[in-house]
Amino acid sequence: MKRSTERILTTHVGSLARADSLTPLLRLREQAQPYDHEELARLVREAVTDAVQKQIEAGIDIVTDGEQGKASFFGYIVERFSGFQRKPAAPGKGRQTTGGGQGVPRFPRLLRVVRAYRRTVWRAKRRARARRRRYLHRAGQL
Repeated sequence: MKRSTERILTTHVGSLARADSLTPLLRLREQAQPYDHEELARLVREAVTDAVQKQIEAGIDIVTDGEQGKASFFGYIVERFSGFQRKPAAPGKGRQTTGGGQGVPRFPRLLRVVRAYRRTVWRAKRRARARRRRYLHRAGQL
């Protein structure tokens, strides 16, 4: 294990962007469709090598494979753990957005509440900054 008493070591968690040539084969594997196993293994090795090299160039101390061999988190769960299975989406119930600005939000009332909360927090922060400026001005520090 890499350790340091001089500074905090850097790493990251999660997936890094995958090569366009890798994604279709990962999807085929995830969907239990036929695919070229050797080609997938070769592309994953190349993608991992590239991801590690980019992390080293960026100064990352503890590098990872960038999850290059995984199509998605949920697919990985189904592959690695028992007790999980895929179920096809009901007709007309494909992927729905959750309100990230794309399409119709899945939970419109929740989205309104979240947006109202964000506005409230933004206003509170703005008022706090104004109070802090007034205080510093009165104290002669501004």
